[in-house]
Amino acid sequence: MEEQNRAYGYLWWLYPAQGNYSAMGLGGQQIHIVPKLNLVVVFTSALNPSAEGYLDNLLNDYIMSSVKANAALPANPGAAARLESRIRKLQPSMRAVPPLPEISLHVSGKTYTMESNSLGWRKLSLAFRQGSDVAFLTIDGSGQVAIGWTMSFASRKFRGLDRRR
Repeated sequence: MEEQNRAYGYLWWLYPAQGNYSAMGLGGQQIHIVPKLNLVVVFTSALNPSAEGYLDNLLNDYIMSSVKANAALPANPGAAARLESRIRKLQPSMRAVPPLPEISLHVSGKTYTMESNSLGWRKLSLAFRQGSDVAFLTIDGSGQVAIGWTMSFASRKFRGLDRRR
């Protein structure tokens, strides 16, 4: 979507000249709605915020320019089945979680006081559970963030991490 002449309201970016609107999240989590083309484009990613411009190029230069019709294509069950089969092949298989290293038992649940730092964090703690594919991070008591093997991006706003201020 063109960034010029856009407006913001009710958590949505509005593009009045084109009649489009978008929800834009951190790391490239985006929803673009183009009513005149009967089109919804969704990006799920874990990009560095400085790289989110790549999605604009992808949307404007490839996706938007490739839409040739205002209506849905006719159903194609064979193609849909092939697509689903390929998606299943690409999905990572779930693996057993290896045992935690010994050090995790020593740090789990303890709160560590930090020296003065550029993020302004004062206290940090990690919680590990044997056999679990996630750990939990807490910074300055502001709630837990799940981090782990199967999570590509899970965040909560911590002071110092919101780069879009």
